[in-house]
Amino acid sequence: MNIKVIRATETWQQAGAYYVRIQGMAKQHNITLRREFDEHDTTDTKYIVLTDDDFPVATCRLYGMDAKSAVIGRVVVLPEYRGKGLGKQVMSEAEKWLAELGYTNVVIESRDVAVGFYEKLGYEVTGESVVHGDTFDCVRMEKGIGLMQFNPLFYDEKTMEDKGKIQLDVEYNYLIGSSNKITYDYDYVNRPDPDTNGCKKLYDDFISLFFRDCDAINWEQQYFNRGTLWKNNRAWEKYEKLSNCNPMNRTNSKQPPFYTIKYNDYLLSTDYIGPSIYWAENSGLSRKEIVEILNVGRTIGGHIAWPRGGHRLKTINWMRGGKKTFYDRIDWTLYLLKLYFDKDKEKDDVIQFLPKEHTEDEYNRCLLVLEAIENYRKWYMSFDSFKSFCERFRLKGSFVDENYNIIWFASASPILPEDYRVFAENNIEAIRKRNENLEDFWRNRNATGI
Repeated sequence: MNIKVIRATETWQQAGAYYVRIQGMAKQHNITLRREFDEHDTTDTKYIVLTDDDFPVATCRLYGMDAKSAVIGRVVVLPEYRGKGLGKQVMSEAEKWLAELGYTNVVIESRDVAVGFYEKLGYEVTGESVVHGDTFDCVRMEKGIGLMQFNPLFYDEKTMEDKGKIQLDVEYNYLIGSSNKITYDYDYVNRPDPDTNGCKKLYDDFISLFFRDCDAINWEQQYFNRGTLWKNNRAWEKYEKLSNCNPMNRTNSKQPPFYTIKYNDYLLSTDYIGPSIYWAENSGLSRKEIVEILNVGRTIGGHIAWPRGGHRLKTINWMRGGKKTFYDRIDWTLYLLKLYFDKDKEKDDVIQFLPKEHTEDEYNRCLLVLEAIENYRKWYMSFDSFKSFCERFRLKGSFVDENYNIIWFASASPILPEDYRVFAENNIEAIRKRNENLEDFWRNRNATGI
């Protein structure tokens, strides 16, 4: 193939776009020309055309919605050219063009069978309902463009001198945006969640520490508001409680931004791995004890990252919490993950080798979390072993021992600890140890320049 990418600004180039749409879509699906070429095909509409030896073979159209958002649609590749990566090329060039024009958000309405393709390009489903069209059922998806930033907290890539000057602050607390201690009058009931409410600094720091050797970025995304004004204001209130670099101003038309670790084809979200505040409170721990949990738990050592994304797939972040599964116990989560690795990442083998002392209830809980692990099999397949996973996130000596066996913070059974205070103390001590190990790791890395 001799593929050329064209931004169709001339009539003959636009004719190529129309040809591909007629041959590759309208003719194949019995779509009339009046329906195929609708009100969005105007003199202001822009088109991308791919040619093979000057013959049009793929296309898409793009047009603005408002000052910041644009739509990419009518993505079509001729049947004989499908499966060759041309759809990805079309989308990439369209996004570049829109970014150059100043747009920061792209909206698409994907055919339901194509959702997976767009997810690989970084798009996310933003609406629960499917749009039923005359010909296809479509799903609304969005993606931020021109917003991908990698802002390291702990080091500057420019000089070794700068690396030596910047220190890792393991006492920095992402709930309050400070290294100071949370006071006992802190309103933890209405606290924000740094993992999901838009704490840019947490994601910057996490990438700097755990993905320094990778081409990982902090991807900022922001969706249009589709809920009530009250709900949107609540989301902005939580966002504004967090400390952020270059914070955005509140708007009624958009939700607050949120962040994602984008690494190769993977999307990852950070997750709190300390004791559950809900279960601590329900188990009778005092306000003072709960604040002390937050003082340690919401530092960098109290976070890990799990894969997310996918068309309504269940994630580990979601499935390991609550009373239906592991009550947010990270030791149980790592235990099941270790079994998954030890049994060559085969779901049926993991179930077969669950220890016999577990009750039927515990067995069923494992099935639910295992489903979430299996949903992101590709991510876990990227690790050679459970050891490799633990080394990536620096868990040895805190959450796993020197031989990479799980360090239990309470008896494995029952899953909800009978003495939650003891469990919480052990969990928090593990976070302290991990922070100490991270400090040593950072110090040694700066010393060696690696």
